[in-house]
Amino acid sequence: MNRFTFRWPRAPSAKHVRWIALALLGTVAIACLVWLAWPKHRITYNVTLRTEWLEFLNHDASPASWEITDAEVFDTRSGQTRPFTGYYEPADSVRVTLERVSYGPLVIEVQSVRPESSNARSSVGTLVSEDGNRLEAGDYLSILIPDIPARADSGSTILLPLVGDVARGGRPLGRRASGSPAILRSGTVRLLGRSLFSGRIFGHPLFSARTFEAGSTELGPGDVIEVHGTQWTDPAVGFVAVNEAPGMLATYRAIGTEAWVQRAGGGRHAISISLFTRLVHDPFFGFISFFSAVVVLVSGVVTILLFVRELDRPMS
Repeated sequence: MNRFTFRWPRAPSAKHVRWIALALLGTVAIACLVWLAWPKHRITYNVTLRTEWLEFLNHDASPASWEITDAEVFDTRSGQTRPFTGYYEPADSVRVTLERVSYGPLVIEVQSVRPESSNARSSVGTLVSEDGNRLEAGDYLSILIPDIPARADSGSTILLPLVGDVARGGRPLGRRASGSPAILRSGTVRLLGRSLFSGRIFGHPLFSARTFEAGSTELGPGDVIEVHGTQWTDPAVGFVAVNEAPGMLATYRAIGTEAWVQRAGGGRHAISISLFTRLVHDPFFGFISFFSAVVVLVSGVVTILLFVRELDRPMS
Protein backbone atom coordinates (compact mmCIF):
# COMPACT_ATOMS: atom_id res chain seq x y z
CA MET A 1 0.00 0.00 0.00
CA ASN A 2 1.23 3.49 -0.82
CA ARG A 3 2.62 5.05 2.33
CA PHE A 4 1.02 8.37 1.37
CA THR A 5 -2.47 6.90 1.34
CA PHE A 6 -4.80 8.91 3.61
CA ARG A 7 -6.12 6.94 6.55
CA TRP A 8 -9.21 7.94 8.48
CA PRO A 9 -8.60 8.21 12.22
CA ARG A 10 -10.59 5.92 14.39
CA ALA A 11 -13.74 7.66 15.63
CA PRO A 12 -16.93 6.66 17.37
CA SER A 13 -19.87 5.64 15.28
CA ALA A 14 -22.72 8.00 14.41
CA LYS A 15 -24.86 6.28 17.02
CA HIS A 16 -22.26 6.96 19.70
CA VAL A 17 -22.01 10.63 18.67
CA ARG A 18 -25.77 11.04 19.01
CA TRP A 19 -25.72 9.48 22.47
CA ILE A 20 -22.87 11.76 23.55
CA ALA A 21 -24.77 14.83 22.31
CA LEU A 22 -27.95 13.72 24.09
CA ALA A 23 -25.99 13.12 27.30
CA LEU A 24 -24.51 16.64 27.15
CA LEU A 25 -27.88 18.24 26.51
CA GLY A 26 -29.49 16.15 29.25
CA THR A 27 -26.83 17.19 31.75
CA VAL A 28 -27.37 20.87 30.90
CA ALA A 29 -31.16 20.48 31.19
CA ILE A 30 -30.92 18.78 34.61
CA ALA A 31 -28.50 21.45 35.86
CA CYS A 32 -30.93 24.20 34.77
CA LEU A 33 -33.89 22.52 36.46
CA VAL A 34 -31.94 22.06 39.69
CA TRP A 35 -30.93 25.73 39.59
CA LEU A 36 -34.50 26.85 39.04
CA ALA A 37 -35.73 24.60 41.86
CA TRP A 38 -33.35 26.34 44.28
CA PRO A 39 -34.81 28.84 46.82
CA LYS A 40 -36.71 31.70 45.22
CA HIS A 41 -34.62 34.22 43.35
CA ARG A 42 -34.83 37.88 44.31
CA ILE A 43 -36.68 40.24 41.98
CA THR A 44 -36.49 44.02 41.69
CA TYR A 45 -39.93 45.65 41.67
CA ASN A 46 -40.03 49.21 40.33
CA VAL A 47 -43.32 50.55 41.69
CA THR A 48 -45.07 53.79 40.70
CA LEU A 49 -48.30 54.61 42.49
CA ARG A 50 -50.88 57.38 42.45
CA THR A 51 -52.28 56.64 45.88
CA GLU A 52 -54.07 58.25 48.79
CA TRP A 53 -52.51 56.00 51.41
CA LEU A 54 -49.04 54.53 51.93
CA GLU A 55 -47.39 52.79 54.86
CA PHE A 56 -43.74 51.88 55.30
CA LEU A 57 -41.38 50.82 58.08
CA ASN A 58 -37.82 52.10 58.26
CA HIS A 59 -35.29 49.92 60.06
CA ASP A 60 -32.50 52.48 60.28
CA ALA A 61 -32.53 56.20 60.81
CA SER A 62 -33.39 57.96 57.56
CA PRO A 63 -30.33 59.59 55.97
CA ALA A 64 -32.40 62.64 54.96
CA SER A 65 -34.49 65.07 56.99
CA TRP A 66 -38.06 65.91 56.03
CA GLU A 67 -38.77 69.57 55.42
CA ILE A 68 -42.03 70.59 57.11
CA THR A 69 -43.55 74.02 56.39
CA ASP A 70 -46.62 75.67 57.95
CA ALA A 71 -47.86 72.46 59.53
CA GLU A 72 -49.59 71.42 62.72
CA VAL A 73 -47.81 68.79 64.80
CA PHE A 74 -48.79 66.69 67.79
CA ASP A 75 -46.56 64.31 69.74
CA THR A 76 -47.22 62.30 72.88
CA ARG A 77 -44.23 63.71 74.77
CA SER A 78 -45.48 67.29 74.78
CA GLY A 79 -49.15 66.34 74.55
CA GLN A 80 -49.90 69.50 72.59
CA THR A 81 -50.85 70.48 69.04
CA ARG A 82 -48.85 73.44 67.78
CA PRO A 83 -47.83 75.13 64.52
CA PHE A 84 -44.44 74.06 63.21
CA THR A 85 -41.99 74.95 60.44
CA GLY A 86 -38.64 73.23 60.24
CA TYR A 87 -37.34 69.70 59.80
CA TYR A 88 -38.25 66.26 61.05
CA GLU A 89 -35.47 63.68 61.55
CA PRO A 90 -37.01 60.19 61.71
CA ALA A 91 -35.62 57.64 64.15
CA ASP A 92 -35.09 54.00 63.36
CA SER A 93 -37.80 51.38 63.89
CA VAL A 94 -40.77 53.62 63.18
CA ARG A 95 -43.89 53.00 61.11
CA VAL A 96 -44.83 55.88 58.84
CA THR A 97 -48.34 56.28 57.41
CA LEU A 98 -49.06 58.89 54.74
CA GLU A 99 -52.65 59.78 53.88
CA ARG A 100 -54.14 62.38 51.58
CA VAL A 101 -57.65 61.91 50.23
CA SER A 102 -58.18 63.66 46.91
CA TYR A 103 -57.15 67.35 47.20
CA GLY A 104 -57.29 67.41 51.00
CA PRO A 105 -54.52 67.94 53.55
CA LEU A 106 -51.58 65.57 53.98
CA VAL A 107 -51.60 63.65 57.26
CA ILE A 108 -48.37 61.98 58.40
CA GLU A 109 -48.53 59.60 61.35
CA VAL A 110 -45.35 58.13 62.85
CA GLN A 111 -45.39 55.38 65.47
CA SER A 112 -42.56 53.63 67.25
CA VAL A 113 -42.39 49.87 66.73
CA ARG A 114 -39.58 49.15 69.16
CA PRO A 115 -40.27 46.07 71.29
CA GLU A 116 -41.39 46.83 74.83
CA SER A 117 -38.38 44.89 76.16
CA SER A 118 -36.00 47.30 74.42
CA ASN A 119 -34.01 49.57 76.72
CA ALA A 120 -33.95 52.32 74.11
CA ARG A 121 -36.30 55.24 74.53
CA SER A 122 -39.39 54.96 72.32
CA SER A 123 -38.96 58.16 70.36
CA VAL A 124 -40.01 58.49 66.72
CA GLY A 125 -37.42 61.15 66.00
CA THR A 126 -36.51 64.79 66.47
CA LEU A 127 -38.22 68.01 65.41
CA VAL A 128 -35.83 70.83 64.50
CA SER A 129 -37.47 74.26 64.36
CA GLU A 130 -36.48 77.20 62.15
CA ASP A 131 -34.38 78.76 64.90
CA GLY A 132 -32.48 75.51 65.49
CA ASN A 133 -34.26 74.30 68.63
CA ARG A 134 -34.37 70.50 68.82
CA LEU A 135 -37.28 68.66 70.41
CA GLU A 136 -37.30 64.91 70.84
CA ALA A 137 -40.76 63.57 70.05
CA GLY A 138 -42.53 60.81 71.93
CA ASP A 139 -43.59 57.39 70.66
CA TYR A 140 -46.25 58.92 68.38
CA LEU A 141 -46.14 61.95 66.10
CA SER A 142 -48.84 63.43 63.88
CA ILE A 143 -48.13 66.07 61.23
CA LEU A 144 -50.93 67.79 59.30
CA ILE A 145 -50.01 69.89 56.25
CA PRO A 146 -53.00 71.87 54.85
CA ASP A 147 -53.62 73.98 51.74
CA ILE A 148 -51.50 71.86 49.40
CA PRO A 149 -53.14 73.14 46.14
CA ALA A 150 -52.44 76.73 47.24
CA ARG A 151 -48.83 75.80 48.01
CA ALA A 152 -48.49 74.27 44.54
CA ASP A 153 -49.90 77.43 42.92
CA SER A 154 -47.15 79.43 44.64
CA GLY A 155 -44.49 77.01 43.41
CA SER A 156 -44.04 74.96 46.59
CA THR A 157 -44.48 71.18 46.61
CA ILE A 158 -43.73 68.47 49.17
CA LEU A 159 -41.09 65.80 48.52
CA LEU A 160 -40.52 63.14 51.17
CA PRO A 161 -37.74 60.51 50.98
CA LEU A 162 -38.83 56.89 51.30
CA VAL A 163 -36.26 54.51 52.79
CA GLY A 164 -37.57 51.35 54.41
CA ASP A 165 -39.86 48.38 54.04
CA VAL A 166 -43.10 49.35 52.28
CA ALA A 167 -45.83 47.42 54.07
CA ARG A 168 -48.65 48.27 51.67
CA GLY A 169 -49.22 50.49 48.69
CA GLY A 170 -52.90 51.31 49.15
CA ARG A 171 -55.29 50.59 51.99
CA PRO A 172 -57.42 47.43 51.90
CA LEU A 173 -61.11 48.20 51.50
CA GLY A 174 -63.61 46.65 53.87
CA ARG A 175 -66.87 45.16 52.69
CA ARG A 176 -68.74 48.22 53.90
CA ALA A 177 -66.45 51.05 52.83
CA SER A 178 -68.23 54.34 53.43
CA GLY A 179 -67.40 58.02 53.52
CA SER A 180 -64.15 58.92 51.73
CA PRO A 181 -61.73 56.03 52.27
CA ALA A 182 -58.15 56.56 51.17
CA ILE A 183 -57.38 54.16 48.31
CA LEU A 184 -54.84 53.50 45.63
CA ARG A 185 -55.96 55.24 42.44
CA SER A 186 -53.64 53.71 39.84
CA GLY A 187 -50.17 52.30 39.49
CA THR A 188 -47.64 50.25 37.59
CA VAL A 189 -45.29 47.52 38.80
CA ARG A 190 -42.32 46.72 36.55
CA LEU A 191 -40.29 43.58 37.16
CA LEU A 192 -36.53 43.46 36.74
CA GLY A 193 -34.90 40.04 37.03
CA ARG A 194 -31.29 39.17 37.71
CA SER A 195 -29.54 36.58 35.59
CA LEU A 196 -29.09 33.23 37.31
CA PHE A 197 -25.39 33.41 36.44
CA SER A 198 -23.77 36.82 36.54
CA GLY A 199 -20.23 35.84 37.45
CA ARG A 200 -16.93 36.44 35.73
CA ILE A 201 -14.59 34.28 33.71
CA PHE A 202 -10.91 35.22 33.77
CA GLY A 203 -11.87 38.58 35.29
CA HIS A 204 -14.39 39.46 32.57
CA PRO A 205 -18.21 39.34 32.87
CA LEU A 206 -19.75 36.44 30.98
CA PHE A 207 -22.78 38.52 29.92
CA SER A 208 -22.99 42.20 29.03
CA ALA A 209 -26.40 42.48 30.76
CA ARG A 210 -26.79 41.02 34.25
CA THR A 211 -30.45 42.04 34.55
CA PHE A 212 -33.42 41.76 32.21
CA GLU A 213 -36.91 43.24 31.87
CA ALA A 214 -39.55 40.72 32.92
CA GLY A 215 -42.86 42.45 32.19
CA SER A 216 -45.16 44.75 34.13
CA THR A 217 -48.54 44.78 35.89
CA GLU A 218 -51.10 47.60 35.98
CA LEU A 219 -52.91 48.46 39.21
CA GLY A 220 -56.44 49.84 39.37
CA PRO A 221 -58.52 51.80 41.88
CA GLY A 222 -58.71 50.13 45.26
CA ASP A 223 -55.92 47.61 44.62
CA VAL A 224 -53.24 46.87 47.21
CA ILE A 225 -49.62 45.94 46.42
CA GLU A 226 -47.30 44.14 48.87
CA VAL A 227 -43.73 42.97 48.26
CA HIS A 228 -42.69 39.90 50.25
CA GLY A 229 -39.28 38.41 50.95
CA THR A 230 -37.50 41.74 51.44
CA GLN A 231 -34.40 42.07 53.61
CA TRP A 232 -33.72 44.80 56.14
CA THR A 233 -30.20 45.18 54.72
CA ASP A 234 -31.67 46.11 51.33
CA PRO A 235 -34.65 48.42 52.00
CA ALA A 236 -36.97 49.97 49.46
CA VAL A 237 -35.72 53.34 48.21
CA GLY A 238 -37.74 56.10 46.55
CA PHE A 239 -39.74 59.23 47.28
CA VAL A 240 -43.26 60.54 47.74
CA ALA A 241 -44.33 63.73 45.94
CA VAL A 242 -47.36 65.74 47.03
CA ASN A 243 -48.51 68.58 44.78
CA GLU A 244 -51.56 69.96 42.97
CA ALA A 245 -52.63 66.51 41.75
CA PRO A 246 -54.99 64.45 43.92
CA GLY A 247 -53.48 62.02 46.39
CA MET A 248 -49.74 61.37 46.31
CA LEU A 249 -47.24 60.12 43.75
CA ALA A 250 -45.04 57.40 45.23
CA THR A 251 -42.22 55.77 43.32
CA TYR A 252 -39.81 53.28 44.84
CA ARG A 253 -37.67 50.25 44.15
CA ALA A 254 -38.20 47.18 46.32
CA ILE A 255 -36.27 43.90 46.14
CA GLY A 256 -38.02 40.71 47.22
CA THR A 257 -38.93 37.19 46.17
CA GLU A 258 -42.49 37.95 45.07
CA ALA A 259 -45.22 40.59 45.21
CA TRP A 260 -48.93 40.15 45.85
CA VAL A 261 -51.75 42.24 44.45
CA GLN A 262 -55.12 42.29 46.17
CA ARG A 263 -57.81 43.44 43.77
CA ALA A 264 -60.60 45.72 44.90
CA GLY A 265 -63.23 43.40 43.47
CA GLY A 266 -61.80 40.41 45.29
CA GLY A 267 -59.05 37.98 44.53
CA ARG A 268 -55.36 37.95 45.24
CA HIS A 269 -52.54 36.89 42.95
CA ALA A 270 -48.75 36.85 42.94
CA ILE A 271 -46.47 38.87 40.67
CA SER A 272 -43.23 37.03 39.97
CA ILE A 273 -41.03 35.94 37.08
CA SER A 274 -42.37 32.80 35.45
CA LEU A 275 -40.15 30.01 34.15
CA PHE A 276 -41.13 30.85 30.57
CA THR A 277 -40.20 34.54 31.02
CA ARG A 278 -36.84 33.60 32.50
CA LEU A 279 -36.13 31.14 29.72
CA VAL A 280 -36.91 33.80 27.10
CA HIS A 281 -35.21 36.85 28.65
CA ASP A 282 -32.46 35.60 30.97
CA PRO A 283 -29.03 35.96 29.25
CA PHE A 284 -27.92 32.78 31.02
CA PHE A 285 -30.52 30.69 29.22
CA GLY A 286 -29.69 32.48 25.98
CA PHE A 287 -26.15 31.21 26.44
CA ILE A 288 -27.43 27.70 27.25
CA SER A 289 -29.57 27.76 24.08
CA PHE A 290 -26.56 28.84 22.03
CA PHE A 291 -24.43 26.10 23.60
CA SER A 292 -27.10 23.47 22.90
CA ALA A 293 -27.38 24.61 19.27
CA VAL A 294 -23.61 24.30 18.88
CA VAL A 295 -23.66 20.77 20.34
CA VAL A 296 -26.45 19.74 17.96
CA LEU A 297 -24.66 21.31 14.99
CA VAL A 298 -21.31 19.70 15.79
CA SER A 299 -22.91 16.30 16.38
CA GLY A 300 -24.75 16.61 13.06
CA VAL A 301 -21.55 17.50 11.17
CA VAL A 302 -19.65 14.64 12.81
CA THR A 303 -22.46 12.24 11.96
CA ILE A 304 -22.38 13.31 8.30
CA LEU A 305 -18.59 12.87 8.16
CA LEU A 306 -18.87 9.41 9.68
CA PHE A 307 -21.55 8.53 7.16
CA VAL A 308 -19.30 9.67 4.30
CA ARG A 309 -16.46 7.61 5.75
CA GLU A 310 -18.64 4.53 5.70
CA LEU A 311 -19.43 5.17 2.02
CA ASP A 312 -15.72 5.46 1.20
CA ARG A 313 -14.93 2.03 2.64
CA PRO A 314 -14.58 -0.73 0.01
CA MET A 315 -17.29 -3.31 -0.05
CA SER A 316 -16.06 -6.58 1.44
